[in-house]
Amino acid sequence: MKRPALINNKTINIDILGVLFLLFFCVYYGHADIIVHIRNFALNIKHVLFIALIVFAFLFIVADLIKGRLNFKQYSFFLWYAVFYLYCCISLLWTINYDISAEMLTSMLNHVAALFIVVYYVNSEAKFFRIIKIQLFAFCYMALRLIIFLPEKHLFGRGRNKFYINEITGEHYNGLAILLTVGIIIAAFIFLKTKKRLVLVLIPIFYYVIFIGGSRQGVIIPVAGLFAMYAMAKGIKQIYKSIIVLALIIAGFIVYINSDFPGANSLLSLVNGFINETGEGSFNERALFRKWAMSMFTQRPVFGWGINSFKAYLKNINYYNLYNHCHNTYLELLSGLGVIGFTIYFSMPFRILIRAFKHLAAKNAYVVFSLAVCFTLLLFGYGESLIAGSGLTSAMVIFYAYYALKIHSGNLKTIKKEENTGDNNA
Repeated sequence: MKRPALINNKTINIDILGVLFLLFFCVYYGHADIIVHIRNFALNIKHVLFIALIVFAFLFIVADLIKGRLNFKQYSFFLWYAVFYLYCCISLLWTINYDISAEMLTSMLNHVAALFIVVYYVNSEAKFFRIIKIQLFAFCYMALRLIIFLPEKHLFGRGRNKFYINEITGEHYNGLAILLTVGIIIAAFIFLKTKKRLVLVLIPIFYYVIFIGGSRQGVIIPVAGLFAMYAMAKGIKQIYKSIIVLALIIAGFIVYINSDFPGANSLLSLVNGFINETGEGSFNERALFRKWAMSMFTQRPVFGWGINSFKAYLKNINYYNLYNHCHNTYLELLSGLGVIGFTIYFSMPFRILIRAFKHLAAKNAYVVFSLAVCFTLLLFGYGESLIAGSGLTSAMVIFYAYYALKIHSGNLKTIKKEENTGDNNA
């Protein structure tokens, strides 16, 4: 099997990028901004590591380009996000508030650069495993820091009105839930691929940290993701049985929340917040935000009001909100970028889903991993914005799902080629 051209670059085997990735992600996930003052300069360690990654990746790419070894086919995923970012930039022409939209684009520029590095770095099955292990190690580091340093008074979601998790990791508790859910899915994938049971220890650790962080969707979605992963790993026939079991679980849950058992009223309040405007305050607010976002979309359905315009809308009506987005990726995109931006962004995860479902009968770990990643991220998209604070992680993990399918397809081609060669020799 001929390896991709990028692998032939001897300089890349030094794996400087791998070391920098490890350092960057441990700092990115595990710390808030770390500012070091040197004379008259204030250096942000996250920015320093990120710039170092970009510089080394650029040097490696130039080296490959000079030697004629650059394989441009590796960059189709990067081009997808670059097109999405470009459309976001164009939306500045009609945005509600230029400054607010430009602020969003500045933060997204890091996503574009990070994806560029990842797409360059991941160009073989071995390097794919290496980089997701780096991500998993960074998640472990963040989880342990939170377990050690999370103040007792903030356990189980108490005191969430303060950025208590942000002070430790730089992530809000819902963003943290997305990160650790990704860690859960990666750990399950590594187990499916290697059958090493030790990695399964990470799943309850990550879930415990999500639980004490107080993310509501973070408590539910990882379970749903693992359930889907289990069902898909068992094959198409088992999925139908799993759906029946899930339906029974949901029916039991409905019976429970309508009973007089302890905790039933609290859960019923949360459910009501999802489906109408009766329930907990933050759910009422999110229901209101979604109505406003839908109203914005119906007024300008094709192009939207410009990237991050929902935040500008809140500012225009003098509505104070701590997070300034509508806690729904779908409505955030529809209101801000219209049908065009929505279609561009979701074209990649839906493309992955369609391709993965075609290969589901194979019960291959790469296929199951791709489906589980898209499934959990699309679920999180209902209650969280995947293009805001957690956009870097979400885009990278979508790439991992994309590349996992690419590895699976490459392996299938190799097997068929070997089978055909064997038949010819016979």
